[in-house]
Amino acid sequence: MMQTPRALGLGVFLLVAFALHWFYTSVPEGTTFGICPGKDQDLEAAEEYACPASCLKKYPEPETYLEIQKLCSSFSNLKEATEQNGEETGGEQFEEEEMEETLLNTEHEISDMEATGGPSNYPLGTLDGNLRDVMNETLGFQKIFLVNLPERQDKLDAQVLSSSITGFQFEVIAGIRGKDVSEASLPPTFDPQTINEGVQTIGAWRAELNAVRIIIKERLSSALIMEDDSDWDLHLKYQLLDVARGNRFLSRPEDDSTAKIIEDDTLTPNSPYGSGWDIIWLGHCGSYSDPDTRRFVLKNDPTVPRVSDIMYPAGSPEPAELWKEPGTRIMYKSGNGVCSWTYAVSFVGAQKLLNAMSIEPFNQGFDEGLGRLCSSGILRCTHVFPPIFGAHAPAGGANRESDITGDRAGTEVREKGRTHNVLWSTRLNIKNILEGKKVEAQWDGVPDLNDEMKREFMI
Repeated sequence: MMQTPRALGLGVFLLVAFALHWFYTSVPEGTTFGICPGKDQDLEAAEEYACPASCLKKYPEPETYLEIQKLCSSFSNLKEATEQNGEETGGEQFEEEEMEETLLNTEHEISDMEATGGPSNYPLGTLDGNLRDVMNETLGFQKIFLVNLPERQDKLDAQVLSSSITGFQFEVIAGIRGKDVSEASLPPTFDPQTINEGVQTIGAWRAELNAVRIIIKERLSSALIMEDDSDWDLHLKYQLLDVARGNRFLSRPEDDSTAKIIEDDTLTPNSPYGSGWDIIWLGHCGSYSDPDTRRFVLKNDPTVPRVSDIMYPAGSPEPAELWKEPGTRIMYKSGNGVCSWTYAVSFVGAQKLLNAMSIEPFNQGFDEGLGRLCSSGILRCTHVFPPIFGAHAPAGGANRESDITGDRAGTEVREKGRTHNVLWSTRLNIKNILEGKKVEAQWDGVPDLNDEMKREFMI
């Protein structure tokens, strides 16, 4: 008897379901579901062909790290090659031959100071739907805002180029000169004479709050706010995967690591960075830790500068022995902090910020006020140290650097730009990437990235 279309459809469905079940139950844990380009997709050899790092070494065709990254990050069931071998990068220098292998194999652990009985090891595991969003063009936030003075088109040019290379997009928030801020619009008790940098700080304060206000007005679940002199490592998206995992852990209540966090389900999509947080401070010039003793420790991270190259003029977290171990970055609940080069804000965090800095009595610069709100517990803040965003100082006169302190920058002329705390700087490598040259490390004694990592670096 002839099969009906419905029966045929049911048969095909059952066959596909059986195949998918076999596929997901037979592939070894830790195997990546993105196979090297130009090679047979042999599941039995999947571990050998796991990409991107080991794939890059065995089969460099089509000779760009990006091509492999794209395959891996776009495949709907992406898993990372994360078998932890326990080897230390060690020493004050990174071994070039191990760099790609360790990049996506960073070891995670919670320090012995963990007081809530949390896991001693935080496995990379599978990139679920939320975590995969970190790889998108807004880095897992709903929007990215860049604060830029209209007259500083040079900075905007650099940021457009840098973000295009790294693979994300932003909206511009017009910077404001302090002289253009009405005195009547200042919060109660605001006195420019008692604030560092005086009138220039007022403009920066207002521009940052304008970005914060948009988060509330558009009901964004989260947004990343960047100043126009921010710079970052070319591996930013992979760094933010670690940040997302760390923030999920630290956002749990300290006295109950299994407690559920209530989310406002009217704010969609939910953040891959978890819930129950107000600020993730990603770019700063120093910070102090909160009494919460939990630490999310990222070991064997090849993107961490050597300890001697880390700058933290405004303070560092305790215990220092954690982050002073070579190749180690830590995350923690933050007390005070200074410099707001780059930070993420949740919807609730934006509400608290706007109220505290505009409606209530307030008399500080934006970054100092942000630090005070974190240390007082009004804001629930997470810090990353060393920070993954730094402030870039371009080549040329020192007055080209900060639009707040530029008037007193002096007569120094830099032959080459520099960025604090960023190893493979995007900004410093724009020309190299566009010309297909090696990506240069910022400091001597650290290997440059190999030829496969060139202009197609964005994901």
